[in-house]
Amino acid sequence: MEDFKRWITAESGASLPKMRIGKMLRNREMGQYRKQLSRKEPFMSDKWSNCTPARKANLANRFFPNRDETTRVTSFALSRCFHLPNERLFTLSQDNVLRFHLHQKSQRYRLLNSYHAPSEYRIITDITPSTKGDHMAYTTLDSYLYYFHVNRINHPTRWNLFHLVQPNAFSWNVCSSVSFNMEDNYLFIVEAGGQLGVIRIDTPRHHRFSFNAHQRDILAVSSSKCNPGIFYTAASDGLWKVWDNRSSRNVYPVQLSSTLSYDIAHIDSDSQDKYIVTTSCCGTRIDVWDLRFPANEPFANYQQQNLQEAISIISSGRRRDEEEFFLRAKFSPQITGHRYIYVTNSIGYLHIFDIVTGEVRSFHQQGTLIYNSSWHPDNSEIACVTVRLIIL
Repeated sequence: MEDFKRWITAESGASLPKMRIGKMLRNREMGQYRKQLSRKEPFMSDKWSNCTPARKANLANRFFPNRDETTRVTSFALSRCFHLPNERLFTLSQDNVLRFHLHQKSQRYRLLNSYHAPSEYRIITDITPSTKGDHMAYTTLDSYLYYFHVNRINHPTRWNLFHLVQPNAFSWNVCSSVSFNMEDNYLFIVEAGGQLGVIRIDTPRHHRFSFNAHQRDILAVSSSKCNPGIFYTAASDGLWKVWDNRSSRNVYPVQLSSTLSYDIAHIDSDSQDKYIVTTSCCGTRIDVWDLRFPANEPFANYQQQNLQEAISIISSGRRRDEEEFFLRAKFSPQITGHRYIYVTNSIGYLHIFDIVTGEVRSFHQQGTLIYNSSWHPDNSEIACVTVRLIIL
C-alpha cells in the first residue's frame, strides 16, 4: 500500500514540495505538467529554486474538477458516453441513436450529427471506441458485434457484422463487454459460457477465434493501455485474469487473482500496467490491486473505508427506499498521474477518491441514476450520462 501511494504521489505531482525544480525536471516527476502557450514569463525563473505554494497546488490539482457546476448537453435518455479526439464527445441514447458533439467555449457542446444504428431494434449492451478514436464497436443482446469506421458511420452496409456465441439454456450471460487492444488491431469480446472471442481486425478476412477463459460467465474485459498484447478479464466466479495475446492461443493466463467473496462486474487498469481497479457486481465494493504482486490482497480496507465515509455523508440526504450501488470504477487519466479513482452510482452521485490524501469528493445530480462517466484526457471535465440527459 505504501509503495502504491508513493508511486501515485510521484505520478500526480504531489511530491513536488520535497523536490527542487531542476531535479524534478531531470527525474521527470512533474505529473504530466504542461506549460500554457499563453504564458509569457518563463516557467523556470530560477532553476534551483522551489515552486511557490500556488504553483505546487496548481500542479497537484490542476486537472481535478473542483467546481460543482453542470452543463446539460442533451435531454435524451442515454446509456453511454466517452470523449473522442479533436474535442468531440460521443453519446449513445437508449433508442440506439449515436450522437457526436463538438466542444465549444465555456464547457458548451454543439451537436454535430446523429445516426440511427442499423441494429435499431436490438438492445446495445456495450460500446467502445478504438485507441485512436477512428473506429467503434458495440455488442447487442442477441449476440451480434458491429464494428465500423467513424467516417463510414452513415453507410451501414459498409459496417462489419459478426455473430457471436449465444448463451445456452444454462447460461444467462450475454455479450456484455467489448474492448480494443492498444494498437487497434484486435477486438476482445465477451461471449457466453465463459468464452472470450478474439478478432483480428487489421486483416481483410478478420481472423477470429475464441477460448474458454473462465469456468463461469465473463462479465468484463479490458485492454492494457501500454502493451498491445495484454488484456484483462473478470467473471462471476470472483476471478480476474491477465492474458497475453502473444502466447499460444491464450490457453493459460499469465496472472490471476480471486476476490473469493464477490463477483467482479468491471475492471480498469492504469497506463503503466502496475495497478488495476475492480468493481463488484453488487456495487458496494471497489478494490485496487498491485499487478507486481500476484498473490497479494487488494487494498480493500482503504477503498472500503472511503466508500463507507461517502455513504455516511450522503445517507442523511436520501430516502430510505433508495438503494445505492456503484458502477464502473475507473482510474483518472494519465495527465492526473492516475491519482484519483472515480465512480458513479445509482442515486445521482459521482464520487472521486484521492488515493494520495484519502479524501472523497462527491458531485450530485438530484434524483437520477448516473449510468456511465468519462474523464476528459486533457482537462478537468467529467461527462456523466443519466437516464434523462448528459451532464458535465
